[in-house]
Amino acid sequence: ERVDELRVLALGASRTGERGPGSEPVERLATDPRTLVLRPAPLGPAAVASLLEASLGERVGAEFGSACLDVTGGNPFLLGELASELRAEGIAPRAEAADHVASLAPDSVGRSVLLRLRRLPTAAESLARALAILGEAPVRQVAALAAIEDEEAAGAADALFEAGIVKTDGALTYSHPITRVAIEAQIPPHGRARSHARAAEILHRDGAAPARVASHLLNSEPSGGGWAVEVLRDEAARVYSLGAPEVAARYLRRALEEPPGNEARAAVLTQLGEAEIRALDPAAPDHLEAAVRASVDADSRRRALLELGRAQLVPGRLEEAVLAFEAALSEDGADREFTLRTEAELASAQLNLRAFPQAVERLARYRGLPGETTGERMVLAVSAFAAAQENRPAAEVREQAARALAEGRLLEEQTSASLILWEAVIAALMADGYDLAERILEAAV
Repeated sequence: ERVDELRVLALGASRTGERGPGSEPVERLATDPRTLVLRPAPLGPAAVASLLEASLGERVGAEFGSACLDVTGGNPFLLGELASELRAEGIAPRAEAADHVASLAPDSVGRSVLLRLRRLPTAAESLARALAILGEAPVRQVAALAAIEDEEAAGAADALFEAGIVKTDGALTYSHPITRVAIEAQIPPHGRARSHARAAEILHRDGAAPARVASHLLNSEPSGGGWAVEVLRDEAARVYSLGAPEVAARYLRRALEEPPGNEARAAVLTQLGEAEIRALDPAAPDHLEAAVRASVDADSRRRALLELGRAQLVPGRLEEAVLAFEAALSEDGADREFTLRTEAELASAQLNLRAFPQAVERLARYRGLPGETTGERMVLAVSAFAAAQENRPAAEVREQAARALAEGRLLEEQTSASLILWEAVIAALMADGYDLAERILEAAV
């Protein structure tokens, strides 16, 4: 109380929201009107780069420094521990390593946070572990995963917030992403897998987006839930449409582990094979052959056979592809659009096998199609390619190629991985349709 009479500086430090033995004098000091309270701001980009360079002994790239700032929130302790981990793993501070930063979880950070959690109410540690699994969620969902009552969870959430471990803006999330990764790493593997499975159930029950539910299912063990298969299939279809077939295949392989019921199994295998074709995965034919065997009706068998034929084209097994396409066409009950798509694939394979007369005969009946559907555009593309090789009039070939390409619609439908698309482009080039070909090539690039 009389320190201002002496040539003495009294200095105290504490963590935000920390309670426990020895904290009372610091609190008294902080509330004294004569005390100057300093609350250091998080480190900024320049300070982060400076600290990392001093620790790692080399220049830090801007992208790498930004990634370190994001995961630590500019907290000097967390940044120092991250730098030690980077040094131990021999990771150079360059742009190509920036994505790896978010996955690092220094043990020292986990131990430090767990020590702090044990000074908080008992439920706080359970809530923190559940939040590490969920990432960001309302208190209600985190409480459900932690198996604690809502009222107790609310108090625990407040304690975590006051301690600076979490922040809230309608939902709970960790203040520093690296802390979340460190806490999750402290959970034993089987317990972590069970928690991810339970998190998926809670999120699915609450109508969360399939992307969130599926990400938890990927990290969980199979439970035999039919709903899980549907969620994984829906998310696989979404990422496939965005041009990520490798990711779609991961979801579908996980769906097979669930496993799907007898009726759904063929559909999952066909969808997986389709993704693997786009990803140039050599496992595609095996999965599609299994899909044909697992099919319980003509519709699913037809689709599996069509995709099997397309899969055989990737490694150049043209004879096997022709057999699969012919088998698909022999199944009763196909609609016109399916028939057109399969006829196009079959004729394309025959042209590349030099079975020219059979392909031309197959295509002759389709030359007058207007190109209004995907199937019609596919047939016209192959027909234009055949017509160019038959040396039919250039104007006729260009006109067929233009109807097939349909100002880029065939590219959007088939993607640049499609052989049939390139047959239409090559036909245009062979018939001096350079402007048409250039537009499609630019769009494909």
